[in-house]
Amino acid sequence: MKKVLVGLLVAAVFTACGDDDSSSAPENTYSCNVDLDLGVLGNIHICAESFDQAKIESACGKANEMAKTLESIENAGTLGSACPGGAKKVCEGKLSGVPYTAYFYEEDSAEESCDDLLAGVDGFGF
Repeated sequence: MKKVLVGLLVAAVFTACGDDDSSSAPENTYSCNVDLDLGVLGNIHICAESFDQAKIESACGKANEMAKTLESIENAGTLGSACPGGAKKVCEGKLSGVPYTAYFYEEDSAEESCDDLLAGVDGFGF
């Protein structure tokens, strides 16, 4: 169940990175940090960074909507200028020409491949 929720949140966060083709050069870094306590299922902590502010803001909005729908959690995603340290796994990717970095903070993330962690994006057809 937790793996399904992680996949859904990853898809929600990173589909926003593919909304349009932005060709502007990176000037600043923007982040969306999603940290959810799911009780018996444990914690899900994912953060995304990109140079595209609008896409990161959209990603946080989508993550917040999903967290509210799934677990009735308000404001699960926090906007910022960088992801926090301490990630167990860091994955680089690109969607629609926009590079992003994904940070995963759970212990079990360290054992997963980036392909597996980011499979939710492809699995939802985005």
